[in-house]
Amino acid sequence: MVLESYIVPKQYPDIVRSFIGNVSDAELAEVPQIGNSPTFISVRDFRKLAPVWYNTTMDIFKDETAHKAWNWVLEMYGYSLATVRTGLHKGLTTSVNLLAHPPFDTSEQASNGLPFYILHLTYPMRYNKTGGVVNSESESFWTFDKRVYQESVPPRGLALPPPVVKNDFARLIINMLNEATNAIPCWDDCPGTAAPH
Repeated sequence: MVLESYIVPKQYPDIVRSFIGNVSDAELAEVPQIGNSPTFISVRDFRKLAPVWYNTTMDIFKDETAHKAWNWVLEMYGYSLATVRTGLHKGLTTSVNLLAHPPFDTSEQASNGLPFYILHLTYPMRYNKTGGVVNSESESFWTFDKRVYQESVPPRGLALPPPVVKNDFARLIINMLNEATNAIPCWDDCPGTAAPH
């Protein structure tokens, strides 16, 4: 399982307790910081977990406070809380090298020295002129954001990040996209091919 930096149940003690009961602070700290993906789970355990996960997620969806707090990741919180409701949270292990999140992960190796297995391209990669990660487009000197291409396809020949950007993943992603678009002969004929961004 992956330790998800944006799934932090202990930051919402009242909401979490409304779903799993009046647990101690120590028990609250044991609610796993995981979501439903990527996860390796036995079929037997998944059969036990799935209906509880579904019902917990629907309860969160209907709860105005929880829904507002967890919004687009509410089913991930549902999964985490369902592991507690079923007792399956005991003995869970997380792997720091299972999933990379660029731009926050910058190397193809995790902190434990092992390679990442999965690349999760979800966050925009925005850098300023000194190579620092920035949050807004207006501060950005170089950007790649997959959301720019929601209604179009990326053009061939996306610009690589400048050398000041010290992120192997940024280069890997752009090189892979460029390799793919160059290998498809009719790419430029795709409806909505975007101009280089």
